[in-house]
Amino acid sequence: MASDTRAAIIREASLMVDEGGEASLRVSRLAENVGVSIPSLYHHFSCRDEILAAVHATRYVELAAADSDVIYDLVLRSETRDDLAAALMVVTREVVSLTRAETRMKRAVALASSSGRPELREVIAAETTRLVSQLSEAVLIAQRIGLADLTLNPRAIATFIVSYAAGLVAADMDGERVSDEELAQVIDAFVDRVVLAPPKS
Repeated sequence: MASDTRAAIIREASLMVDEGGEASLRVSRLAENVGVSIPSLYHHFSCRDEILAAVHATRYVELAAADSDVIYDLVLRSETRDDLAAALMVVTREVVSLTRAETRMKRAVALASSSGRPELREVIAAETTRLVSQLSEAVLIAQRIGLADLTLNPRAIATFIVSYAAGLVAADMDGERVSDEELAQVIDAFVDRVVLAPPKS
């Protein structure tokens, strides 16, 4: 029940921040909207800044963790290089989609918000480490079964994947942005030529 209340507080605080930025988050209004007393709210969070940190941490984590889980599962289900390449092409198109622009921007704001907030920075750093580790493990499995290039460091590949996904916010800000498909084709070519094991002749 306590985790449900905490999650409800974070959800409502996120909506309030979406509506009017961090300045619009008023503890009294938040408690009222969630249907809890102010002391109850402070039972879950020590201060307003901790609520904002939780909002930003949640935004940073959710989508990236889901994508990482999908990639890990794809590696486990792929039997051939072509299976994995085809599956990654589908995931890539989802990741680069302009429909994710708002979510990517929220992740960028979360990163920027960690400046001067050591607790938030620590949470984001821990989550980034977890994501890179999970992807690194997936790459290592792919290498062991002959689907990924053995000469590359699995953690370096995983770091690249996390970095390019986060960096897509730059593409979203480009006034002359290329199409999702054109962007995906570049990523496909990189994955095919650099990450995956050479095709068997």
